[in-house]
Amino acid sequence: MLNKEEFISKLGGIKAFRKFLNENKTTEAAYDEMAYNDALYQKVLDEKYKAGKINDLTEQEYETAKTTYPYEYYKIKQIILTTIDLTSGKSLSNIAINQKETLAKHIASEAKKGTNFDELIAKYSEDAIDKEPPYDLYYRKGTLLTEIEEALQNLSIGGVSAPVKTKYAFHIIIKEKLDDGVLDEYYESLREKKYIKDLRDVVDAEKIVYYKAYEKIEVE
Repeated sequence: MLNKEEFISKLGGIKAFRKFLNENKTTEAAYDEMAYNDALYQKVLDEKYKAGKINDLTEQEYETAKTTYPYEYYKIKQIILTTIDLTSGKSLSNIAINQKETLAKHIASEAKKGTNFDELIAKYSEDAIDKEPPYDLYYRKGTLLTEIEEALQNLSIGGVSAPVKTKYAFHIIIKEKLDDGVLDEYYESLREKKYIKDLRDVVDAEKIVYYKAYEKIEVE
């Protein structure tokens, strides 16, 4: 999270910051408290749960993570043919969309025949990729569009999908064998999950004691 001065600067100045507070129905004091709590949370997380710290993952947790990791992420490459105007966000004409669909089917056919997928990306893909390889993308399962997740579930490693139509594009996807590219990211997510659980356990363990201070009062 940006510190307060950085956040105000990013918004465009103090007036913009006050407008932001007003639009979000909050106050500067509430923002300061939220920022303080966020910074405190991050500091405790960094001090206690980063790699090598006393409350880091145990050896058993690391071994379990290595087993579950391949089931938590996808590694893919994709070719995207957009069906919307990238400037206005409006849908292309039906004729243009049909042309894109025909091209997507041709590309998928070429890929399945063994044409180099990177070359197809460089030649055809229109959006959401770097124009220089490597073109590999990593995604946590559950974060992709439903249509793409369903296509990936039916693909084996090295498999190429038929064109997948989403609300903004046709996608041709190749599913790759997962490597250790985001394993550290996965470890970090498990550390944070462990930290949150520990915090909740501490809170749940707190006891509230009610003193029956008024039981001895007598009414005459």
